[in-house]
Amino acid sequence: MKICLNGKNIQIACATLQELWDREQAEREIESSKGFAIAVNNTLVSKRDWSTTSIHVDDKIEIVRAISGG
Repeated sequence: MKICLNGKNIQIACATLQELWDREQAEREIESSKGFAIAVNNTLVSKRDWSTTSIHVDDKIEIVRAISGG
């Protein structure tokens, strides 16, 4: 299915945000989801809901990492 992930149109076979996160975590070699957030169509999705949140064609998904600084 086609989605927009962090501003790039991609094809994925993931059905849920958790599956997408697992894919991104493996590809980017990220150790933990700590400090990361996912928004779907400009709505933040709680981590506890990642496994039950379905992905649909043309969804706009942003995976962001919180960083501190001054």
